[in-house]
Amino acid sequence: KAGVPAAIRLTRVADGKSFEDLRIRVGEDSAISVWAARMPAGVRLEEIRVRLDGTELPAVWVAPEGESRQINALLPAGLETGPAVVSVAVRGLESQTVVVEKI
Repeated sequence: KAGVPAAIRLTRVADGKSFEDLRIRVGEDSAISVWAARMPAGVRLEEIRVRLDGTELPAVWVAPEGESRQINALLPAGLETGPAVVSVAVRGLESQTVVVEKI
């Protein structure tokens, strides 16, 4: 529809330390990196919600500009291994979900 912003689109999801695609290591000091296109103009770090199985993760860094902006978020301690669903939400817009493997 005209006037409706395009949904945010995840272009990559990777481990926040090794950058291995779609395989996220869990444990102490673990992190996730996502790349999101179609982010609203002027979005600030505190407006970004990285979601893992619906749980909001604290975003700690976002690339200042670019077609597909990298966002880094910390993972909570105690996560189990197995499949998980990742998405990003900003200002009421949410990306598609991407399935990753927690290892």
